Amino acid sequence: MKTIALSFLVVIFYSISAKAQIPAVERYVVSSAGGSYSNGGNFELDYTIGEIAVLTLSSANNFLTQGFQQPVETGVYINDPDNGMNISYYPNPVTSAFTLNINSSASRTLKMEMIDMLGQLITMQSGSTDSYGTARFTFDMQNLAPGNYFLRIRNGGGFVKSLKIMKIGY
Repeated sequence: MKTIALSFLVVIFYSISAKAQIPAVERYVVSSAGGSYSNGGNFELDYTIGEIAVLTLSSANNFLTQGFQQPVETGVYINDPDNGMNISYYPNPVTSAFTLNINSSASRTLKMEMIDMLGQLITMQSGSTDSYGTARFTFDMQNLAPGNYFLRIRNGGGFVKSLKIMKIGY
């Protein structure tokens, strides 16, 4: 009986002292298989196989997302030769606002639609690339609930690209 009571006190003490410390969290993933590839230059690919669940837990000051690789870079860069465009957006995941940069081989009229996971339109922006084929758009996501969103980019009436944006925190 004394052993059980002593064990209980040790667990309580450890729980209280562990909350007082702020541990460093390193990025890692647990999966059944995966690996990395780098060409030694500016391309690196990390992949996993067997991640079946995605879950985000949060408290007042912390977020823990499980089930997919967390990006080390804070932005995403896409070269889309089929549409003659280079697209970058950052930061992702986002807490308040993110920026979308588009470099195009030709002048374009663009329409961007932010869609939630239910397919509902959250916001929409329209604009054109300048004479150099560049455009910059900023999206305010500060008042949106944490979760995954999709940004659809259209050129005139045609579909160009769909981007996944992850919103964390309020």
